[in-house]
Amino acid sequence: MRTSNLCGPVTVAHPTACGGRLNHVTMTSSLNVNAPLFFPRVRPAATTIEESLNLAVNIIYVFYSNARSIRNNLAELHLKLYCGEFKILCFSETWLSLNFTDGMLDPMSKFNIYRRDRNAQWPAGGVCIFICKSLQSCLCAKTTDNILYANTEIVAANIYLNAKYYITIVCTYLPPNLTQDLFHLIMLHLKDICSLGSPLVLVGDFNMPSIDWTNMISGCDTKSVEFCELCSDNGLIQLVEEPTRLNNILDLVLCNDRTLLAKVEVSAPFGMSDHNSISFSIVPACRNIRNNASPRSFLNWHKTDWKSFLEYCKSIDWPEILQTESSVDELWCAFAAAIKAGIQLYVPICVFRQNSKMSQKIQNKSIRKLKSRKHKLWKRLKKNCSTANKLKYKLAAKNLKLTSVAAQEMNEINLINMNNLGQFYKHVNRHSVHRTGFGPLTNINGDLVVDDQQKADILNSHFVDGCTVDNGVLPPMPVVSDENRSKLESIVFSSHQVRQLLRKTQNKVSSGPDGLPSILYKQLANELCYPLARIFNVIMITGCVPETWKKACVIPVHKKGPASNPKNYRPISLTCVGCKVFESAIKNVLVPFLESKKLLSENQHGFRSKHSTCLNLLESLNDWTENLDCKIDTFVAHVDFARAFDCVSIPKLLHKLEWAGICAPLLTCIRSLLQDRTQQVKIDNCFSSFRSIGSGVPQGSVLGPILFIFYINDLTDEIDNPSVPKLYADDLKAYNSSTSDPLGQNFKSTLANITKWSDKWQLPISADKSKYLIISNKPSNYFFATDLPELAGKNLTRVSDVLDLGVNFNSKLNFSNHISCIATKAKQRLFLLKKIFSSKNVSILILGFKTYVLPILEYCSQVWNPSNLLEIRRLESVQRVFTKKLPGYQGLGYIARLDQAGLCTLELRRLRADLCFCYKILHKLIDTPISNFFQIDNARSTRGHHWKLKSVTPRLECRLNFFSYRIVKPWNSLSEITVNANSTESFCALLRLECLDKFLTIKS
Repeated sequence: MRTSNLCGPVTVAHPTACGGRLNHVTMTSSLNVNAPLFFPRVRPAATTIEESLNLAVNIIYVFYSNARSIRNNLAELHLKLYCGEFKILCFSETWLSLNFTDGMLDPMSKFNIYRRDRNAQWPAGGVCIFICKSLQSCLCAKTTDNILYANTEIVAANIYLNAKYYITIVCTYLPPNLTQDLFHLIMLHLKDICSLGSPLVLVGDFNMPSIDWTNMISGCDTKSVEFCELCSDNGLIQLVEEPTRLNNILDLVLCNDRTLLAKVEVSAPFGMSDHNSISFSIVPACRNIRNNASPRSFLNWHKTDWKSFLEYCKSIDWPEILQTESSVDELWCAFAAAIKAGIQLYVPICVFRQNSKMSQKIQNKSIRKLKSRKHKLWKRLKKNCSTANKLKYKLAAKNLKLTSVAAQEMNEINLINMNNLGQFYKHVNRHSVHRTGFGPLTNINGDLVVDDQQKADILNSHFVDGCTVDNGVLPPMPVVSDENRSKLESIVFSSHQVRQLLRKTQNKVSSGPDGLPSILYKQLANELCYPLARIFNVIMITGCVPETWKKACVIPVHKKGPASNPKNYRPISLTCVGCKVFESAIKNVLVPFLESKKLLSENQHGFRSKHSTCLNLLESLNDWTENLDCKIDTFVAHVDFARAFDCVSIPKLLHKLEWAGICAPLLTCIRSLLQDRTQQVKIDNCFSSFRSIGSGVPQGSVLGPILFIFYINDLTDEIDNPSVPKLYADDLKAYNSSTSDPLGQNFKSTLANITKWSDKWQLPISADKSKYLIISNKPSNYFFATDLPELAGKNLTRVSDVLDLGVNFNSKLNFSNHISCIATKAKQRLFLLKKIFSSKNVSILILGFKTYVLPILEYCSQVWNPSNLLEIRRLESVQRVFTKKLPGYQGLGYIARLDQAGLCTLELRRLRADLCFCYKILHKLIDTPISNFFQIDNARSTRGHHWKLKSVTPRLECRLNFFSYRIVKPWNSLSEITVNANSTESFCALLRLECLDKFLTIKS
């Protein structure tokens, strides 16, 4: 393939066979018998398929650089090729031409070379990929098949890790002076490559400095907008976080599977280039696709003979087994032994090979026959390449494809007919790319660890070593008033109470260290309530819990940031289900007791009924928008506590509980639950050793969240008026207005008080992650020119925009970045759904859209609901794209498509969400005073309803578009029967009958 304009031929260093055909590309030999003798000796490349498969499970190290001429840096190139750990090297701006042979680039012939040179008077540009011959690779057909893409500087190669699994790696270069037509052609080429459906790694110099990759926000130029849409539509995630040239991120690493890459680092430039280099690791999840996986057994709880199991439990003489003179550990062991004996009798054991179920679902009898017929016809075609044999083979291949697709579609239709949302979630999660895998971790030496046992030990050490060591000082507590001197000493457990708790457990088969899952307790609730109540009462009397309850199996959950960093994981503890039932009973008594004594602050919105993130944000924004409208500035500090749940001092927590009126034996039980705990980390089927935990409340337990919010509760007392604190679990923001604090001294005093509380109660603050925001229309240099605010001994970083409880806004309370971000995420989720579901069944696609896309577009919409027409249309475009691609909907208009799909506009959904939230506030279904947001219009009127609201027209748009003002007119227009609905469900049903078109820009 040759061109006379931009690009020259694609050259492959060896002829690669694909499906019995040679690739239609220029073939050149890279063997150089006169290679220099000073090169170090390298282990020979793999020569057999078995050796290649063994090599495939290793980490693949990749290097990329904008070389700005390889021809002038051959010495460094050879060092990279032969003296480094990289198996793949990608370069843009190679400046190579046809007269620069592959033998000069790779004199030892250790790499396959895939390149596309620019054919111009000055040999600039060009891209090239070097792939070690120990990896089975070939040129991607999408790079060469279409002659339309001859002028695009893109090269792509497929790396085969085994016969069924390959990764596509693409290198490209977009010059800064690229014409719009050629740029559009490059985008089409990249879109074709992305459509292959394989795991994709895209590297190159894209010259897009105006894109904000953190928030996925494009610049104003049309190129960056089109490129961002390409990334979001194809699920590409950008992983380079540091500048690669000056202060700009021009060189990018994009991937459609985040778990595939690890340790993306920006390193020194290659040669004399003015761009930094990038190195990263590809960690393929080959374990998930092994053909000869060892068989394993498991208890099939879903096929349990529950009727016989129930009769077995009835026959047990529980008073005889649960002797009152026995210790708590003996009682629990006797209970567990009796239940496990029943498990052996009535729960079947299944043995299967990995992926056997999935194989049976895909390959039914007809598919196996067609597959066998296709194979026979292929053999016949190889022997006799006649026209008749060709037609027979093509027909067999087509029938096999159609039958396979039809079988998969039938499985998806059956999934919908089950009407089980849980199974739908499982289906989607199972088909998400590499979701079951666990990425490599970096140890203390900076090396990547891929062994599951070592990874479990690394994470367990990280979780345990970060515990707080109590200093032995119990800070004094405020004097308790007479009306708050009531005590909570004990809980008496009845069989009826325990039965109600057991029936509320989830129908899951996962279990804690004792091996008894929640499904067992739920199914046998009527028979197990008596022995459990008896054990719980003994525990309450003795104040000691079984040792098994103090053991936890920790599942690491990735938070954010590089997946290879152990610091970016949160420990979720799987404890015994029996312990959770016991904790639930305590919680049902403890929470009302604390609330009756008003020991839980009204500013704490985490883990409490009638509270939410939405209410937390609305209460804050209500104050901020009102201040801004009155020309008052607001200082806002966002404080981040480091590993808050894991660093709670247990002696200090017990000291606070005792002050609140929690006495023995209940206090002794809680002490026994928290002290002397041990844990082990589980990764796949590997477990770390048990380690003791010195502090913290277990994440994943029932009592843990309640105990934590009580522990942090008195922090709000340290923040004096006029500062206002807002808490959501450990997320704290404190703010005050400039009217009472023109110089910010009260604000600094508030930060000092937060630091003082942190030191006193040993809950460490992460000052590096904390920040402050000044909500004002004044210039940024107007505040704190010299004396900067401090927190925990460090200067607090000022930011112009912030992500607060999942909502992004700036210092002028504008939500444009947030709207842009969620629109991009929603498009990425659409791409994921398109990959998961092969069926064109409209019901499946609509359910997937409602379940996985709409929550992204509607989270806390009461906070950021836009009034700008462009933003409304940008959000609406997500649903437009989705409905347009539904089968049979292409010829319809947008509103007609919505009617046929049973959907409504996103704008109307947001308005209904606003009205529903307003209903909850007015009817006291949300714990906030009505006067915080609304003023009831008490003036008598013969029209409308008696819940009419009134408001004063604000000065600024941010206040004009705020929830408490924009909702007034739509709410006042509702009918009497709607606003007086007796439940939220009834209100929502009646709201669908109301006509709200006059409040919408998109009429339905």
